[in-house]
Amino acid sequence: MKKLEINDIIGSLDGEEFRKFGAFISSPYFAVSKRVADLYQFISRNYSSAVSGKLPRLQAAEAVLGSSFSDDNARKLFSDLNKAVEDFLVIEAFQHDEKSRQLSLLKTLRKKGDMYKHAQKLKEFTRLLGTMEPGQLSYRLGAESSEEEFTAEDPESFHEYSPALQKWSSMLDAYYITSKLLVYEYMYSKQLLNKSGQNYTWSMADEISSFIESNKETIQENNPDIYLKYLMIKMIRGKDDSLMVEYSEFLRNNESRFSTESTASFYSDLYNYATIRIGAGRHEFRRPFLNLIKEIEPRGLLLDDGGKIHIYTFKQIADTAFHLKEIQWAEDFIKRYKDKLGTLYPQNILTLMTAKLLYFQDNVAKARIELNKISLDDYIIYLDAKSFGICMEYDEGDFSSCIMNIEALSKYLKHKKEIPESLIVSSNRFKYYIRKLIDFKENTADSFYLLKLAEEIYGEDAPVYGKEWIRDKIEELGKKVKGGLW
Repeated sequence: MKKLEINDIIGSLDGEEFRKFGAFISSPYFAVSKRVADLYQFISRNYSSAVSGKLPRLQAAEAVLGSSFSDDNARKLFSDLNKAVEDFLVIEAFQHDEKSRQLSLLKTLRKKGDMYKHAQKLKEFTRLLGTMEPGQLSYRLGAESSEEEFTAEDPESFHEYSPALQKWSSMLDAYYITSKLLVYEYMYSKQLLNKSGQNYTWSMADEISSFIESNKETIQENNPDIYLKYLMIKMIRGKDDSLMVEYSEFLRNNESRFSTESTASFYSDLYNYATIRIGAGRHEFRRPFLNLIKEIEPRGLLLDDGGKIHIYTFKQIADTAFHLKEIQWAEDFIKRYKDKLGTLYPQNILTLMTAKLLYFQDNVAKARIELNKISLDDYIIYLDAKSFGICMEYDEGDFSSCIMNIEALSKYLKHKKEIPESLIVSSNRFKYYIRKLIDFKENTADSFYLLKLAEEIYGEDAPVYGKEWIRDKIEELGKKVKGGLW
């Protein structure tokens, strides 16, 4: 096993935490050895070198251990330092988690037999839980609180009805169901990107669905988060788009019961579902999608709790505005969020959106220059940029560049192993239709050929990059052939 270097051990601490770690080590309560305290002091004096990985482990060990230095002693010294850091991190996290602290205090008071103070603290904790929004955390803490209340009941009253026992059961049900629904969402999202061919097993999904349907009104009233998650799972399992209306109406009617962060998350699930359907070629979702964005954006509901927007949400919103010819709105949107992108390296996505904006503003030459700046690192952005560039070249009649970039795209798809199957299919179908369009313009100009191509794209079930753009190109050609096709 690799020896932990000094920066490996303290690397999880920022500057302020490192300072507080010193107070932790010096406290006699935690019984950290003097050698570890001496090592901390040595690292403090050489802090810049330590955090940059330039303070050798051997140098620090020899300075602290002196004449008692040996490989075993040095190994134990750094092992003790590492354990002290881990203990500190746990205590720091626990110290800032008020609910976990109170729950631990309840359990300790009960075990010590201080039932008077236990009863008082339980009332306080119950009031605290009453201020929480419905969700996975409140259900888990509610179950633990009810368990604590039930366990503390007088054994001589065991024959009596226990409200705490009933609440314990109900909270466990809610915690289990909301946890499973969340797992199902993760399964679905990961399955979209999964290349192994191995599908997830949705255990208990039908049983949970049946339970929710049988207790629909109670769950809507007491567990609105569960009902929203249930509707989303029902949508993605059955591709039941009609449920989007019920989901959005139920969310609007229950927003006051959720925090801003949770409300933003629920809306995110909704517009991400619309994004998936758009990606599958259902472009009629673009207008409802953009209308929803315009409704929630002024309220800050596109941002996460760190005040950032996910770069692919940013991309999908701008792309949809471009598609709907709302170019000025798209330009303003890009300006509003260019400094709020949830990535350390925003240049690629900003360059792509700038290129598209220039194109829709009829500045094709500058748009092509921008597209050529995009790196290969992010395959989603690169595939979009390359495919968009091919569309531009086709529009300009530069078919040789089209073919050259189609070949470059093929090589990229072949060698970039992490690209999910859905994107590979989308890109390959796009290349297929572009070749067909070029072939028509260069070789056939046959109306029957074009009619068959139109039937193919309109009946296409697989995802295709630029599906509506391809349809538009076929229709444009159909109007130009002798007699017209449409």
